[in-house]
Amino acid sequence: MPRRRELKGITLNFTKLLNQRNNDFLGYWAVGQLCLIAQENDVDSIKLDLVNYKSNLNLPTLVSMCQVMRTNLNRMLDAHKIPEKWIQAISAEFRFNQEYEKEYHYWRSALGEPYLVQLKIETDLAYVHSAIQGGNVRPHDPKKEQRRSDF
Repeated sequence: MPRRRELKGITLNFTKLLNQRNNDFLGYWAVGQLCLIAQENDVDSIKLDLVNYKSNLNLPTLVSMCQVMRTNLNRMLDAHKIPEKWIQAISAEFRFNQEYEKEYHYWRSALGEPYLVQLKIETDLAYVHSAIQGGNVRPHDPKKEQRRSDF
C-alpha cells in the first residue's frame, strides 16, 4: 500500500537523478544544455514546471525537456504505486552562477561553474517535499562532448 511519506524519498532520488550525467536530453547532458540556455538568455536560473510543462523561459526545447523529466519521474511514482491525484505541483529549478558550497561543489575551475538543482513536489494535502543537489557544469558544447551512443 503506497504512502505519501514515500514522496520524500522519491523527491531526493529524483533530484539525484536530475544532477547525474545520466540525466540526458537528445543524447547530451541536460544540465549542460540548461546552462547554455541560461547563458544565451542572460538568466541565472531556469525553473521548470513538470506538471504543466512550462518554464520561466518560453522555449520549445524546455517544454520537451519537461516532458522527458516528467516521464522519468512517472516511472519512479509508478514503481511505488503513487496515484497521480496525490501530486499537485512539481517544480525543478536549476540555478547557475552559484557561490561555492563545500557540500555540493568541487573546488576546481576546470570542472566548470557551480550550479544547484532544487526539486519541490507538493502533495494534495499541501505538504511540500524538497531536495537540493549540486555540482559543477560547463555550457553544452557538442564539439567537446560525446553524445550517447544509442541515440
